[in-house]
Amino acid sequence: MTIDPLTGAATPIGPISDPNVGVDGLRFNSEGVLYGGAYNNNKGVGQLLTIDPSNANILSSLTLVGSGNSFCPGIAFDSLDILYGSRGNSSGRLEDIDLIDQVAGVLTPVGPMEAVISDIVFAPDGTLYGCSPTGELYSIDPVTGAKTLLFNTAILQLSGLAGAPASPTPSPTPTATPTATPTPSATPTATPTPTVTVTPTVTPTATPAHSATPRPRPTPHPRPTP
Repeated sequence: MTIDPLTGAATPIGPISDPNVGVDGLRFNSEGVLYGGAYNNNKGVGQLLTIDPSNANILSSLTLVGSGNSFCPGIAFDSLDILYGSRGNSSGRLEDIDLIDQVAGVLTPVGPMEAVISDIVFAPDGTLYGCSPTGELYSIDPVTGAKTLLFNTAILQLSGLAGAPASPTPSPTPTATPTATPTPSATPTATPTPTVTVTPTVTPTATPAHSATPRPRPTPHPRPTP
């Protein structure tokens, strides 16, 4: 079924196509393939399934090989799609956490058996968490299997965990850089064009032309009378 995260309303998709199989843990890998940690009641062994999320049909089934009945009620993919399984209270188990080979089905123990880990999940920051049916929440080292008790949730029969997707880092609102107001250029003060004072042209005083001094005419002498 699908579950509305806002209202909690559940919508059935359909029953698992093999009625002999009970599915506990469900996880999508990074490519959107839905996997299920299952137990085959007829065979008495754990299985790893791929499931069609649109109709609940089983697409593939892989028998798991490990301690006890190999049942992993909890599964989780890390950021590299490496698959981990939690053994819960499965019969004959010798460990709490396993690496699951997705091709051969072989379980490789990660740490000893210390607690009942009903489900596991990787948070967006890479931390592996696990829970117990009595409500404890642990952080778990995915290399050594060492567990750190964080707190008790007070939820009885706690058997499922989910990591919320990382919230996107909000992009900072750009601060508008004020556009510098250009300093107005000083309006040049017009230098007044000097007024040319017209100096009157001195009209030269005509020098009077020298009048020719008349030559004295000789006084005529009277002719003598004959």
